[in-house]
Amino acid sequence: MTEDSDGFLQIVLGEQVTIAVAKTLGPFAATFSSPVGASWDSASMSADGLTETNIFTAPSAGSTVIVTILYDFVPDSTGNFPAGDRYVQTVTGTKSGAATPTTIPPLPINSQTLTFVVG
Repeated sequence: MTEDSDGFLQIVLGEQVTIAVAKTLGPFAATFSSPVGASWDSASMSADGLTETNIFTAPSAGSTVIVTILYDFVPDSTGNFPAGDRYVQTVTGTKSGAATPTTIPPLPINSQTLTFVVG
């Protein structure tokens, strides 16, 4: 999967795109938006509650799909975030391969907006 100069991810008509978010330490507090320009084919949470996976199918050529993921971290009783806690976001297409994984370190709230362009 390639990223263009605007930061958009290039995908192929009809391919399934998997977005997985894994957290190193609980609790998991990330939230996926509904995709704009497509819909989720499936969504699942791992048995340990630390990985959420969502899949959509790329619509017609020339379309754009936008997904925002809101990342939140829960501080400990002293207001600090546990060492080593982070999210890792991976995006993989069945035809276009994988994008570079993104690591999200503790911040009170952070978001990532992914824009996919169907070629």
